[in-house]
Amino acid sequence: MTSVPKGAFFAPEFASFTLFGQSGTTSAGTQPTIGSSGPPILGSVFTVTLTGALPSSPVILFAGWSNTTSSYGPLPLDLASFGAPGNTLYASVDYKAHMSTNANGEASLSIGLPGVASWDGRHLYFQWYVSDVVVNGRGLVLSNAGDALMH
Repeated sequence: MTSVPKGAFFAPEFASFTLFGQSGTTSAGTQPTIGSSGPPILGSVFTVTLTGALPSSPVILFAGWSNTTSSYGPLPLDLASFGAPGNTLYASVDYKAHMSTNANGEASLSIGLPGVASWDGRHLYFQWYVSDVVVNGRGLVLSNAGDALMH
């Protein structure tokens, strides 16, 4: 019997949602925080959540295929020079979903992930934009970000 070469087998990656980056701070002193209801499994519904935002306020969920480059320049991008000190863009803005928070400053978006092989192992990055007209000159606070590794 021959031996199996080292590295011939590997442990498969599992679907995951990993948080990264820092949230800005709202005028109420809270930090909007991204989360998920579970892992991003292809062929199922995946929900991205927001907590710690201002109550009953407009928010936008950004989704993008990159965490290194965007149409605004390299990522991460410090937004101080854009009038929003203490906020950093971590995800490319390839898609946007507009909605409002509830009375507790929470929001969520459920996304149907296709069950196609070409998406297996791909990363999709998410970040929330929170409208806060008094916090800075740009009137925005960004959450931390999430990396959805889909399987």
